Amino acid sequence: MLEKEQMEELRRQERRSLALVANFSSNWKTALEEINKEVLLSFPSLVTGQTLLQLALTNLLQYYHRFHKLLTPNARTQLVNIHVIKMFIKKYSGSFNI
Repeated sequence: MLEKEQMEELRRQERRSLALVANFSSNWKTALEEINKEVLLSFPSLVTGQTLLQLALTNLLQYYHRFHKLLTPNARTQLVNIHVIKMFIKKYSGSFNI
């Protein structure tokens, strides 16, 4: 009985993670563009804006990597490759060292 409940909970968790992956995969580019735009509009100093953008994007990559580790193999295959995200980030931050 306990094993059956655990399996059902695992299935529920996988469905939730697949929904998160689908949401992220469909919205990540737009979200990064918005972050870039918002930071550059909020900070008139280009140096300050770029520094804060770098910090925010570094944190995003760290959390993305952690999220990737938590997913089931099935969900991982549907996730955007981290290298694609890194290349997109480099587009917005020429000096960004990944």
